[in-house]
Amino acid sequence: GLQASTKKRDYSAFICGGDAIVVNVTSDEENDPDSLSQDKCDVFTDADHPGPQCTLRAAIQVAEHHTGIDRIQFAIPGTGVKVISPLTNLPPLTQPVTIDGESQERSAGGGNVELRGNNFANQSQAFGLRLMAGSNGSVIHKLVFNDWGEAIRIEHSDTSTVTGCMIGTTADGMSP
Repeated sequence: GLQASTKKRDYSAFICGGDAIVVNVTSDEENDPDSLSQDKCDVFTDADHPGPQCTLRAAIQVAEHHTGIDRIQFAIPGTGVKVISPLTNLPPLTQPVTIDGESQERSAGGGNVELRGNNFANQSQAFGLRLMAGSNGSVIHKLVFNDWGEAIRIEHSDTSTVTGCMIGTTADGMSP
């Protein structure tokens, strides 16, 4: 499994390989096409947004673009629960990936990562994460899901694992 490291790492020049794709903003933008073509996660490449800005949607796009097993981790600044409310369904996962919500707790900001499906007019069509054919061996770890028609859909994805997640509650374990 993943092990916590005490080493400080610079993710500003992230390229897929041995490092994780690090989500550091809660907004819902897609990845910049030039960044994606280089297996980098950065939704804004203009001077008004210095440094890489990586959303969960963009991180999934990078993981899907890159061949091989990927890790998506979180290091969203600020304290408390980090809420991500996608405006549309996130891209399906068709390659092995570990999405590690516990990594946020280990980062400077701490707190949980909560995925909310509250932006959908039709909740029955709101899917949190979708592990599809080809994503065998994926791991979804320690995320909070609420307001989804289906929080996690696993379809033709053998040996995938969901651990430590809270589904249908807020991060404090209470009903929304």
